[in-house]
Amino acid sequence: MAPGQPIELSWLTHNVAGLSLTADGVEYLPDGAPSGPGSLTIPSIGKITTFVLRATNAIGLTAEESLTVETWRLSLDVTPSATEIRPGEELRIDIDAKALDGGSAPVVFGTLPMVERTEPELAYVDLSTLVGKELALGKGETHTVVPIAFPEGFTFPYFGEEHRSLWALTDGLVSFHPTAINYVSLNRPFPDASSTYSVVHLAPFWDDLHPQMVGEVWSGLIDPDTLVIQWKNMSMSIGSTDTATHDLNFNLVLHRSGAFEYCYGTMNGLTPPATDISCVPNTCANEAAGAAATIGYQNIGGTTGMNLHFGGVLPKASNRPFAGGLSNRTFRYEPVVGSKQVILTPQESGTYVFCSPSGANLLCDSFEVRADLAIESFTAADPQIAFGARTSLSWKTVGGRKLTILEGSSIVHTTEDLAAIDAGTARTPPSSRKRGRPLSSIRRSPLLRSPSS
Repeated sequence: MAPGQPIELSWLTHNVAGLSLTADGVEYLPDGAPSGPGSLTIPSIGKITTFVLRATNAIGLTAEESLTVETWRLSLDVTPSATEIRPGEELRIDIDAKALDGGSAPVVFGTLPMVERTEPELAYVDLSTLVGKELALGKGETHTVVPIAFPEGFTFPYFGEEHRSLWALTDGLVSFHPTAINYVSLNRPFPDASSTYSVVHLAPFWDDLHPQMVGEVWSGLIDPDTLVIQWKNMSMSIGSTDTATHDLNFNLVLHRSGAFEYCYGTMNGLTPPATDISCVPNTCANEAAGAAATIGYQNIGGTTGMNLHFGGVLPKASNRPFAGGLSNRTFRYEPVVGSKQVILTPQESGTYVFCSPSGANLLCDSFEVRADLAIESFTAADPQIAFGARTSLSWKTVGGRKLTILEGSSIVHTTEDLAAIDAGTARTPPSSRKRGRPLSSIRRSPLLRSPSS
């Protein structure tokens, strides 16, 4: 409840001879109350107030219940520009957070974009060369989970919840879940609320990785407010051996403010002339650029998240690497302070959650966005026609950015007009074969970001 608002308390008692309601030394029922249901409206309370209801029966026995009420110290309103959009269309979100107790502007965590940053101070650093940093995983070690306790005094607020430790995985991700993770080397797009994958939280390069005989994982503070987890000289399990390794170098940088970065150094596949037929192409260059990786994050529980990039699972010709590659690039997540408009480009339907700490609790706001892609119908006016004749095709679609109709490998019709993609008709050319079935496809424009795919 907001400060200054009245609060109504209600109760139900039996066989009561006397009833008392107190808080902070104040008696609110000086004349008692009869057995049965009862209620009382109190005009306003302090930030945190504990009410004690004490009942006494005719022979002096007592029963007691307490109730603590906390007033919200802030207001949070989150308004999307739309709740139904085409996949890849801009979604503008107005976030308005105000302090109600005269305090500083509230900090808002949630489904926020990761933005590329080019400041030199945010670039990749080789943690292993700095004095006082800890080697969490050495060369040749294949432990899946490495527990990392934060140095004394450092905490990291993730989605508004303070953390003092994490579990780093060889496979390019970390978890804040206390039981950590068993086997999650096969990546998935975020969010994923299943029991197996909901414990994956921050993923700078989630793939099936292996240190081989050169890879290492390091951790340590680079200043009192900044903790770095480094994966150095790592390889992808597929396409590498002890003697033919990849060279993947990336950092997860955690700030006490709740901001974090994914910083990439050299991200190379095999060194020529080495090749491996498991990769596509056989140099593993695409895989080193994320063609079989997930890059993003999700909240505790996996109900909302953001994919900066999802290339696919396991090397495939159809997978896509990160546009422009990853080497020597940095991407930053930053909580909102006060009020701000953020822009996302959803590629699928999803839930967006935003929270701000208020005392010991979190005040949250959320909404659903539909960004569906589907062909609802595709029909021919004359499903059976004579050789050389023409027919009319009709369709209805949802969420397309481009529509193409094929007969075999030949394009019968294509359009990028949104209204014509949603619903339209087209005449086929004269049939050149006895049986032909035009095929329709709709596709999204290629995009870098997807908030909840």
